[in-house]
Amino acid sequence: MKGMMRILIAGMAAAMVSTSAMAQSEEKKAYTLEKIRLVEGPTSIDKESAEMLTDGHFYTKWCYDNASDMPYTVIVSTQEPIRLGQYGLVTAEDTYYYPGRNPLDWRISGSNDQKNWTKLDERKFNWTMRDENEQEYTFEVKGAASFRYYKFEFVKVQKETRIQLAEIRLYK
Repeated sequence: MKGMMRILIAGMAAAMVSTSAMAQSEEKKAYTLEKIRLVEGPTSIDKESAEMLTDGHFYTKWCYDNASDMPYTVIVSTQEPIRLGQYGLVTAEDTYYYPGRNPLDWRISGSNDQKNWTKLDERKFNWTMRDENEQEYTFEVKGAASFRYYKFEFVKVQKETRIQLAEIRLYK
């Protein structure tokens, strides 16, 4: 009987902990998607150009492969400076069929003049992005100041040097 009571108490305690964890995760800050435009980015194929990263469509993509250009640098801008809360990288519409083209190492920096850059986030050996079509992966940015320009430097790709993404998204 004592053993059953211990099991019951342990189960109730576990349920209380998981309920508390759920309440904490539901309190996540709500972010607003910001409209952005491409300022600069490497392009090799017109229909898969860097402009596709900011066109608002998950079914278009940027695809690029030139190892001598690494890191692949993409600069986007907002209409006015924003304090970035998180950013999203969206996998391309055919990522499942062409695996290994997601970024593995990257960094993001902010600027108001495109000359002086402040590093906001850096990811190394990040396997978060899976080979799935049109999936957005979001990454939090802590303590960022307000910037108008955001530079993404894709340092390494999961396999070889060809990168592809459908969208870059900024959230304030």
